[in-house]
Amino acid sequence: MNLQALRKCLLPNEAEQDEGFRQEILRLSHQSLRIIAAVQAGAAVAITLAHFAVERAPGTVGVRLLQSGIMIALGGFLLAMYRFPAAYVRSRTIAVATAFASGSVATWFSLWFSPRTPYMDNFIPSQVTLVVLVAIAAIPLKPKHTMALSLSLTGFYAWAASRPESFSLPAVTTLEPTYLFFFMILSVLAVSLTAVAYEQRRRNYQAYQETLTACDNLRVAQQRMLSSEHSATLGRIAAGLSHEFNSPLGALTSAIDTLLLLSSKQISATPVEQQRYVSLQAELRKTISESSERIRKTILRMQRFTNLDQAEIRRIDINHLLEDVAALVRPGKDSRHQIVLDLKPVPRVICRPQRLSAAFATLLNNAMKAVDGNGCIAIGTLSRGSEIEVRIRDNGRGVMPEDMAAIFEPGFRETAGRISSANWGMFSARQIVREHGGEISIVSTPGEGTTVSVILPGEASPQSIRIS
Repeated sequence: MNLQALRKCLLPNEAEQDEGFRQEILRLSHQSLRIIAAVQAGAAVAITLAHFAVERAPGTVGVRLLQSGIMIALGGFLLAMYRFPAAYVRSRTIAVATAFASGSVATWFSLWFSPRTPYMDNFIPSQVTLVVLVAIAAIPLKPKHTMALSLSLTGFYAWAASRPESFSLPAVTTLEPTYLFFFMILSVLAVSLTAVAYEQRRRNYQAYQETLTACDNLRVAQQRMLSSEHSATLGRIAAGLSHEFNSPLGALTSAIDTLLLLSSKQISATPVEQQRYVSLQAELRKTISESSERIRKTILRMQRFTNLDQAEIRRIDINHLLEDVAALVRPGKDSRHQIVLDLKPVPRVICRPQRLSAAFATLLNNAMKAVDGNGCIAIGTLSRGSEIEVRIRDNGRGVMPEDMAAIFEPGFRETAGRISSANWGMFSARQIVREHGGEISIVSTPGEGTTVSVILPGEASPQSIRIS
């Protein structure tokens, strides 16, 4: 590690210039107040009980209870600061200051007890070490913060032990040079640990941000592939739609022309002829109404495949949605393929109809590509308690076992010297189904056909309630 990298590790001042990372540090610092408060209170009670269990020196009970009370009070102060909104941006400073206060209190009481209980000053290094390690683990400290905390505790011990009268300590209190040496080593190790911990927090934050960016990019790519695939779907069904539009448009045009002709003749017609013209006009108006309704339904079905970005959540009958999808992707009248619907009464579904229609259109188009000759595609629904199962079965070529493992994995493949996408439609379909709290599975036998099963939660299931 060169000097520049070492300086960056020990003095990571630039890291918190990132507003997102700064907010993460503030959040962790705020949480540390509650963690340190719990550790202080728990440690104070545990240590006091342990001392009472091991030894009971005369005249020390009240002092030990006072020590525990101060530590618990410091914990209560931290909890109060945790609930105080104005202290949020100063949480790290408050936590470090309280850690110093805790270490100083523990050191002072150990020095006070040492003449009465000779081994008590031996706890000073362990107490300071515990305070420093808890601070490093709980608080997102910078190395300079840990250095300041360690040196402050060392300085307090050196000052209190060398000038006991200034701290109301017994005159026999002495300074242990070995403790100072231990504190210096502890400071170096603590700073190193803090640098590693802080760098790890920074890298975790960067990894989290990179994951979010990758998810956003994948979502955009998925949306583009889905839109591209359904643009191709619209192109494939354009010929079938031309028949859907041409038939009612032809009938509509003919009815209007005939109606205009009858209106012109009705003026000079005899009463008998006028009665016949009225009857014919009624029939023509009925034809116009039926043709208009057929065109309207076709347009509504087309809207299922447009505006895929719409996030409108609706309560729908899945059977009606499947009928619309099947009507749009149904092969032309010259095709030998046929789609058979076997739709049972099922509970309603809370969903985004545009996206769910796109997923089923992908599955139907894949089935149509797989069938040869007199192919048949069966679409069925059935209720399974609070869930709904949609089955799309074809008698096509099937899927080879080696291809089944990666059928939902998006990728690219080379076909006739050209690079094309592979499995993006199935990947997108599964993502859409999972967005609605469902799951999709495939069973296929080469040479016999494929069955795709889509499980969706009904409107009364917990998943649907969460979606809504």
